Amino acid sequence: MAEQKIVEKARKILVDELGYPDPADCGGYDGNGLVMYAQDDYKKNMELENLLKYASKCSSSEARDKLWTASADYGRPEFVIVNNQSNLAIVIECKPEKKTSLLISPILRDKKMLPVRGDIIGKYAADGAVHYARFLSKEYDVIAIGISGIPNEDALNIKTFFWKRNQSLQFTEEGESKLCYGPFYDLKLDRLFPYEYYVSFVKNETGHIIKEFNEEKAALAATELNIMLDASSVNPLVRALLISGLLLALRDKTFQTTYDNRDIPVSEIQTNLKNAIMRVINSSDIDDEYKKQVLRDKFTDTFNQQELLENNADKLRQVLKKLHETIYPCLNGDYDIDIIGKFYHEFLRYAKNGANNGIKLTPSFITDLFCELAELEVADTVLDPCLGTSGFLIAAMNHLYLLAEEMTQEEIDAFFDKVITEGKLEAKEIRLMKNHNKAYYGSECFTVKDVKEYIRKHQLVGCESDPTMYALGCSNMILRGDGKSNILHGDCMKLQDKIRNFHATVGMMNPPYSETAYNILDFVYMLCGAVQRGKRTVVIVPTSCAHSDDYLELRNRILKENTLLGVMSMNLELFKGIAGTIACIMVFKSGIPHDFSKAVYFGNWKEDGFIWHKTLGRIPDKEHVMYSMLPGEYRERWLKSFGSEGVDDSYGIWRKLTREASGECRDEWLWEYFVETDYTLLTQADFEEVVKEYMIYSFRQLTLEEVDE
Repeated sequence: MAEQKIVEKARKILVDELGYPDPADCGGYDGNGLVMYAQDDYKKNMELENLLKYASKCSSSEARDKLWTASADYGRPEFVIVNNQSNLAIVIECKPEKKTSLLISPILRDKKMLPVRGDIIGKYAADGAVHYARFLSKEYDVIAIGISGIPNEDALNIKTFFWKRNQSLQFTEEGESKLCYGPFYDLKLDRLFPYEYYVSFVKNETGHIIKEFNEEKAALAATELNIMLDASSVNPLVRALLISGLLLALRDKTFQTTYDNRDIPVSEIQTNLKNAIMRVINSSDIDDEYKKQVLRDKFTDTFNQQELLENNADKLRQVLKKLHETIYPCLNGDYDIDIIGKFYHEFLRYAKNGANNGIKLTPSFITDLFCELAELEVADTVLDPCLGTSGFLIAAMNHLYLLAEEMTQEEIDAFFDKVITEGKLEAKEIRLMKNHNKAYYGSECFTVKDVKEYIRKHQLVGCESDPTMYALGCSNMILRGDGKSNILHGDCMKLQDKIRNFHATVGMMNPPYSETAYNILDFVYMLCGAVQRGKRTVVIVPTSCAHSDDYLELRNRILKENTLLGVMSMNLELFKGIAGTIACIMVFKSGIPHDFSKAVYFGNWKEDGFIWHKTLGRIPDKEHVMYSMLPGEYRERWLKSFGSEGVDDSYGIWRKLTREASGECRDEWLWEYFVETDYTLLTQADFEEVVKEYMIYSFRQLTLEEVDE
């Protein structure tokens, strides 16, 4: 009876307040193309009947062995909502109010895993909704909503998850329990919304949510594995190569299915591991034998010296299992992250000071921001001559993929007409694509998949001189199915002619800040010269490059050949964890001398919505400890401010650079140089507020041991 009260309350909100069709009228779709079924009524829809045919929660002890098998009975969710004009379904499961919450199980809440157990799935609302989403996801993107009552209150507890269509299930085991850890994500929505809201949310927000979820998983796994490898005396600077090699080995299907076989002796595991890595490297689309050999040699050296592999098969299996379950799935989705960069960043924290050779790995928040600042278009060729772990190229690839998914057939045809006219595709490649499409789709027309394949093979260009970073960068791309024949190995300053031959239309770079024979702005000048005239180059460099007289001559040389569009002062803790560098972002229009009659944008982008977490590093300030907005909201306002003079001056100002009679510009390229502070607006209360916030923030950074001291 109590459960029926919650179901009826949910129905009233959905129908009376949010405009969903009444389940009593489920004979057909309403004027908005929606239909809402209550419990068994979904069987009136043949597709839903087939999808939920074996979806029983099997909560009774007699039926538990049938869960998620063809022996299970029909499922009976409270509500299923579908639209005949959309690929998004909503499934809702309700539970009554009890003394203890029946909204979500501790395992799903804390570990983000669904227990494959009927007694748990049948007990908790969110678990049951995610369970039903698993079946509906064969044909739909699914919003799974769990609703429970709150004791002695008239309100509802709500949890909302998203299960992306047609994704592979991922399992692990804890003791005797089987757990499913994907592919579903907590959308952190705690109330009900109209159908159109969910459609918009899935389109615009789930990408960020999935990426953030994957980044958090990677950071946690990196911390755990770092401790494990440290106990095995694995050198911090070799750990990223070790992890990279293990992930490459997991791409080999034979190794993936056999590494956990306890009957295989230690020596054979090591041999199988090396063979798997070599097979993956040899099968990748690297057309340069020298590059393949560099990778083979680097990984051979790495695995030959690790005591972990020689003496402790169990620990090796533990590392592989952790990677296979938590990290490997992140490499196969639509929202890839710089996994190797995440690990490398974490491992550097264990290295001795200065051991990173001036490398400052760029946070993904910044690599994504670069794609916006560069105004990427689907046909752009992106160049990063200081590749590192490929963070910029991965971000650019993701961004270009999303643009490709928005293309119409007419735009796809025009894309390939241009490519073919310019001679960038050989007749053999064109024929193979058309034959494949004819066989699979019944038409020789080019597809979005073809556009993505072309982007992957032809529009991402990198260069890296450090052998370790080169191996990490290449393997990071191979992990996404791309051997990257467009990654050069060597000094980008000495390979400028080869780099220019790629005719890049966008430049992105985070150059090395030390341990190099070149000035930092030498790299910037070189990159601007390698990008086509009138196209954008975006770099992140120490703020000293923008104000120090040591860089004055180079700043003027850059202005003589390129237009400075904007410089943004970034958060002081952007590189906290591996360096104390204070950085700024510079945006140029390459190949066009600076026009001193036009204003330049100088941004104050120091408040970015991130706070420091001792384990995870810089994370979004979701609890609003220091900031009123989240990182995405700050980014949106930054870009609006940068987009046009006078639109939003809250985050930046527009000022003209001045040129002296000698032709030299001695201005600093920073917001701090141009802004005029109105000290009359400051009050004693403002001062006290800042001091309090800083004291609270500083206190939160302390460990319990430090507090005791």
